[in-house]
Formats: sequence, structure tokens, C-alpha cells
Amino acid sequence: MKTVILSVSLLLSVPQLIYAVPSDLGVRAANGEKRSTYLVLLKEKEKRDWDKILPELGFKTTGKTEHVHSSKGESGLDYKSYVYKSSDGADITAFGATVRAFSKDMTADEKDRISKSALVDIMELDGLEGAKAGEARKAAEKAKKEKGKREVMRFKRAAAAPVKQTAAPWHLARISQKGAIKKEGEKPYQPQPGYTYRYDGLAGEGVDIYVIDSGVDIKNPALSAKATSMFTAYEKDHQDYAGHGTHVSGAIASQDFGVAKKSNIIDVKIINKDNIPISVGLMGFDFAYARHLQRKSQSGFKGSVINSSLGSASFGPSLIFRRLWAASFKDGMHIIMAAGNAGEDACYDLPEALSQSMPLITVGASDINDAGANFSNYGPCVSIYAPGVNILSPYQGKVAFLNGTSMATPQVAGMVAIELGKNPKLQLDPKGMKKLLLSKALKGMVKEPRSKAAPVLLYNGLDA
Repeated sequence: MKTVILSVSLLLSVPQLIYAVPSDLGVRAANGEKRSTYLVLLKEKEKRDWDKILPELGFKTTGKTEHVHSSKGESGLDYKSYVYKSSDGADITAFGATVRAFSKDMTADEKDRISKSALVDIMELDGLEGAKAGEARKAAEKAKKEKGKREVMRFKRAAAAPVKQTAAPWHLARISQKGAIKKEGEKPYQPQPGYTYRYDGLAGEGVDIYVIDSGVDIKNPALSAKATSMFTAYEKDHQDYAGHGTHVSGAIASQDFGVAKKSNIIDVKIINKDNIPISVGLMGFDFAYARHLQRKSQSGFKGSVINSSLGSASFGPSLIFRRLWAASFKDGMHIIMAAGNAGEDACYDLPEALSQSMPLITVGASDINDAGANFSNYGPCVSIYAPGVNILSPYQGKVAFLNGTSMATPQVAGMVAIELGKNPKLQLDPKGMKKLLLSKALKGMVKEPRSKAAPVLLYNGLDA
């Protein structure tokens, strides 16, 4: 039995990273029978212990190992998975907070039997997300060599709102002015004296932004006071081997390069060094949703935003993911997702196409000339564009220029955080937030001849 090969990349260009996955996810049972890996979602009402559920499904287990992904001390939420040793030699990984799910290599007969169980809601192939940190590092190093590098700078901030940041990076200046950037100097992508970022003084304070990515370097001085490591799919390993999640987080909240400088960055690490199954991504989203449900009734809650700068070809076809997203929106989470770097109509891809039926905000990338980046997906399923070419942000202790819809997405997430601070009534209203964001966006500025739709550009309404 063949599996469907699905891949996800960190949506970073220069060069575009599309990671290869094995040609066949299947394995062979001891008797030579073909197996494929399946992800199984239980019925919503099923709350019993896994020790009772698995035998009822016909699995014979010989022991289990507990894995802690987040503890109450870290996040206020215990999040664990359990790996059961099966008598047929195929491990069963069971997990879930807002959903109950497990993954296992199964034969065709086993798959048919499990799919007919009254305990099972959805069963689907557990595809792979490609994410190799080494390739991401090579891309970042190439970007630094091409555009140069500089140490983190500190800028003085005024005390009153709105706040003005002078000598700002071009991407911040662009989202706070109506007109195009007036390029300065021989290196216009570098912060210039004439580039000014004007932003609301609340700066997203208190808003939780879940960066579901490759990890966040919380020791980086640009993020140490803003970021907290709360979840990792890899025991206690929170290290960002790719640098991708750190760069994304810096574009959200760092003092010099971030949009929402007072927001809370919450590290949700699902990507390590190699290809990972969809089930690992599901754990990360499930954790963020569960913590949101916990936080939204607590004092001081200002809103929850998910930043997903991941290529999501494997997320989109997943009915389980779509079920989780729909529930998240209903409970007031704001989800911002990269539109993709394939240079094609985003409506041909999932979950990007869902942006027209859900309050999902999908983000395309533009350059300093307000042109749609050649790598960016486009079309009516791209909700909004934001700067995504030569974006400067923290990376492995220093800073680097990177390209991609990955770099555009955190700017929108940061803007949502700022608007949540200004508009408390929208804290649990992702549909209303999306409407507000698009109403403020600049029309007729993005030059995108490939698209029949009229693209709009991120703008905060505070012309510098």
C-alpha cells in the first residue's frame, strides 16, 4: 500500500527551501506485509485513559514511555505524549489536550479494522513535514554574505503614544506609511536615517504570540526579555538549530526589528533537524490551542495569536488539522499563516485556500519597490502582503537578512497583536480582526501582474 507524500518547509527563500522526503513512507512488517503510518483522531466524547482505549482498539502493548513536552512550571499546562510498545513491533504514539489522537504504522487489514471502530472519528495518513536545519542555516549564511551583517542596534523610544523609531529597518518604515519607500544610500535595505517606524505605544503588550516553528533562541539579547520556551516536541531540547524561529520572533517583537515590541513570544518547537510527521505538528497546534483556552479566562489576558511561517502542504489536506483550526477560531484564536514560496496561485494549495472560508489570514511577500516577490504565492487566497525581501532580524546571536513569506508573516502577526491591544472587543473575534486589518491595508500599491485579484499591503494607519 502506497502512502501519500506530503511535505512542509520553513518558508524561507534565498534559495527557496523545499525539502525532500522519502519516496515511500511505508515500512515492512516482520512477515513482509506493507505498512503505512496513520494518524487517528478519536471521537470528541472519548476521554478515557489510553491504557483502556488501546486494548479496546485491539492493540496489544508491552509497556509505555512518557514524554513531557511542556510542564505546568513552564506554561501552566502539562502536555505529554506516550509511546507504547506494540506486540507487532510498531510503536504507538498517543497524545492530545483539545484533541485525542495517536499515530502508528499499520498494515492494510489493521487500518481497515481501526477505521471501522466506534471510537474513531478521523483516520488519515501521517505525512512528513520537511524541515532540515542545516539547509536553513546555509540559506541564512548565503543571505548574510550577499547583503552584509550588522550587530544589534539600540534605538531611543519616546514615552508617549504613538512611538517613533528612527533609523528603522525598511520593512518597519513601510508598514507605517502610505507611500512607497524612498530608498536611501547604496544599501537601501539597511536601516537608514530617513526610515521611520511609527507605532502605537501599547505595542501589543500582554498579547501571547505562539511561534510554531524551529524553536526560539531565548538567550539572544534581542529576545531574552520577550520570549519564553514553553513547548518542544523533543523532550528538553528547545535549541533553534535552523535559526528560522528566532528570526521570525525577532520580526514580531524585538526592540529594533519587531512590529509589536511588547508582545509575549511563546516558543512552540515542532521542527528539529529532520523530517517529522504531521502528528508532531498537530501536537504543537494542540498545545497552543489548549493554553489559549486556559489563558482566556485569566486576568491580564489580551489575546492569542499563532504565527505559522511553515510551508503547509501537509497541514492543509489534513481533516484533523482543519477540525482543530475551526475549533480554534470558534474559541477566539487568531491564526496567521505564510502563503507559500512556490510562486503559484495560493488557491491551488491547502490550507491557503481555506482563507476564503475561515478567518485564517494568509500572507504574501513584497519587496522594497512594493512588487510581489517572485517566489511568493499570489491570488485571491492571499489575504494580505507584507515586506518579505531582505528582512533584517536576530539570527544566531547576531542579525541576518532573510527572504520569504516566512519573514512577511510575523509582521502581520505583530500588527494583529497591536490591534488587539487597541481593540479589546476583538480579542476573541478573529473574523472581526481580519476585517479590520484588511480595511486598513493599502489598496493599489502591490504590483502583482500574476494575480487577477487586487492585492493589499499591510499598513498600521500611522503614517510616519
